[in-house]
Amino acid sequence: MTCNTNWSEIKQALLSDQYPNDRLDFLARVFKGYLAQLIDEIKNKRIFGRVSGMLYVVEFQKRGLPHAHILVILHPDDKIRDADAVDNVVCAEIPPEGELREKVAKFTLHRICGAEKRDASCTEDGECTKGFPKNSISTTTFKDEQMYPSYRRRKPSDGGFTIVQNGVVYDNRCVVPYNPYLLMRFNCHLNVEYCANIKACKYVYKYVYKGCDRAMVYERDNNAPIDKVKLYQDMRIVGACEACWRLFEFDVAEQWPAVERLPVHLENMQKVQFEPDTEHEVVSHEPPKTKLTAWMEQNSLNEGVPKEELPLYAEIINTHVRDNKYKKWNRRKRDLHGGPFEKISRLHHVRITEGERPVYVRLGLLQTDDAYYQCIDTAVAHYMPEEVRKIFVMVLTFGPVNDPVRFFERHWDKMCDDFQYRADNEIVPTNILQSLVLFYLDRILQETEKSIRQFCLYYLTPDGESLAENITRHYEKRTVSSIVNDELSCDPIQMQRKYDSNFRRLRPRQRVLEERVVRAVQDKRPLRAFVDAPAGTEKTFCIATILEGIRSRSAIALSSRPVA
Repeated sequence: MTCNTNWSEIKQALLSDQYPNDRLDFLARVFKGYLAQLIDEIKNKRIFGRVSGMLYVVEFQKRGLPHAHILVILHPDDKIRDADAVDNVVCAEIPPEGELREKVAKFTLHRICGAEKRDASCTEDGECTKGFPKNSISTTTFKDEQMYPSYRRRKPSDGGFTIVQNGVVYDNRCVVPYNPYLLMRFNCHLNVEYCANIKACKYVYKYVYKGCDRAMVYERDNNAPIDKVKLYQDMRIVGACEACWRLFEFDVAEQWPAVERLPVHLENMQKVQFEPDTEHEVVSHEPPKTKLTAWMEQNSLNEGVPKEELPLYAEIINTHVRDNKYKKWNRRKRDLHGGPFEKISRLHHVRITEGERPVYVRLGLLQTDDAYYQCIDTAVAHYMPEEVRKIFVMVLTFGPVNDPVRFFERHWDKMCDDFQYRADNEIVPTNILQSLVLFYLDRILQETEKSIRQFCLYYLTPDGESLAENITRHYEKRTVSSIVNDELSCDPIQMQRKYDSNFRRLRPRQRVLEERVVRAVQDKRPLRAFVDAPAGTEKTFCIATILEGIRSRSAIALSSRPVA
């Protein structure tokens, strides 16, 4: 949900000579009110059904307008389970007529971009990073590989409608998914989509916790000597509208129901706080009671209770409440119990030969791979694919796993969500996804001087490794910094022309420097050169010419300015 500066509440509060950007406090207060109404519609009025959980975070665009990202978790009995239910909640088509059609044209059309408008903010390498225009489809469909359904977007020949704006014809392929009721109710850009599986939910959680806006800035005193190391700083951006929001003490995020993270520590390893020079006083006292020690103390009072009836530490918060004054758990409904500290111990790894393994398994002295399978399944539910791949390698390396091939075949499709996500919701062939997973696993294993081949894991096709490497380079190229992207987008022919023109103007000593630098680049060997000359002798021009020569060879010049 994005703030609309044309909301009547904002316009009516402005003076005759004021604009919305003159009163950002109005924007903050009005958006807060609309956001509260939206939460009320979803949570209390249950427009989507009963809500089991909700999370939202408020962000501020670079121009200052606030917008909110909201994740809604419906009650199991009210979950959306088929295409018809999706169509009742989400629409991605242009209405035939009426006020709703006007609002769709104003708030939910993705404007022309891509190859037709390369300067659009969403365009990269001539393509829309948001995947527009979408594919036309006559009915909403679900696919296991997709994080979101393919919404119904009918062609004009199949009954779909179009809108003409500024001479451009927009059809259903350019519509951002919306909810008709909410669009009419709130009169602003309000994108509504259905998260088809847990993969999409994980990415939403990751997005809302990505942190504040940041920028590289510098402050310079003309009278002070230049310190190029301290000149640039990575700092947080706080716009005027965000400043108003925080001064009003509005919530920037909210989660319902509340979730508490319980602390875990070893025996007598509690964290303590003390003032300087009071260490001896702290050491002379007993360690402070924590939620973990209070839980164990609570359990020690309930001897004789069968172990199978004892709840886990994580479950006590459901039936007990923490008494911060007396540092103990008070029961809400019934007693809950747990095990003592001495049950926590260190595990020592023991290497077992393949011949010994079946014997120990049969004797019950060694577990099967079931624990490892459960470990990965648990990791998939809580971590992103990158972390799951690292956990997979740890289990594979230190398990050891009895059947690595079967272990990989069972879990590889759970470690490729990010590859599928980068494909902008297009279906990626199975062999390519599997090759990418193997390639990244091999990268991690190489850090421990191991390889996937040591675990009998091989690519499906002979060119699988080279294909995965090429795709990985493409991914990494898209994620490098803007400076490197600018370097890669330089036109070598244009750079060669500038270099040829400027090289003729170099002085003899400058040409010596240029030749040494270029030769070092060609030979791929390190070179340190110190350039010192009086002011006005065109040092900057000389270095700029050297950079043009390097870029004309399609090489990356790491200096972002003529003077590095």
